[in-house]
Amino acid sequence: MFFEPPSIFLLSASSIAIFFGIIILMVIEGEAALLVFAALANLGVLHLSGFYILVAAFIGAYLSDLFWYFVGLRWGQILIDRFGKYFLITSIRFEKIKNHLANDGTWIIFVSKFLYGFNHFTLIAAGTAKYNFKRFTKLQLIASTIWVSIFFSLGYFFTGSISAIKHDIKLVTVFIVGIILLVVIIERIIGKLFIRKL
Repeated sequence: MFFEPPSIFLLSASSIAIFFGIIILMVIEGEAALLVFAALANLGVLHLSGFYILVAAFIGAYLSDLFWYFVGLRWGQILIDRFGKYFLITSIRFEKIKNHLANDGTWIIFVSKFLYGFNHFTLIAAGTAKYNFKRFTKLQLIASTIWVSIFFSLGYFFTGSISAIKHDIKLVTVFIVGIILLVVIIERIIGKLFIRKL
């Protein structure tokens, strides 16, 4: 069942562990983890309703965004100077991102949420530039809600369309991995094109 009564106190100990495990994995990974959790929810493997998975995924995504903001606030410029070149983010590009944030950061913070690989650098830049934290949290609240809803729906409903072939678990696994790879590759390509224009 997708929706259960919203009381975490009604969950078993294993369901609570899964709930917090999803939060932790969302902080670490993000897109791929969310697609997998949504697919597993649809297949009934997690023994946790889609509602709880959505809530856990949202909390994890939001905490991840806050984490990267605070990394930027504390160590942003040092990280970019040392490691940025490995991710096509030079100091000059990083300064351009910070300048965009200073002028009108709303669109760049919102759009970066949907660009794999670019989001973390934008969040680090927001922290480094000391972007208004109250405004940042509001933007990330909206962006995370939309992002989690989209990625959860992709994982949940695409798996639902192939649930008729559950007996062939290899095909289901290949399909899920294929969707994850396709999404990650498309986001990386778009992110790199976007970064090069800066």
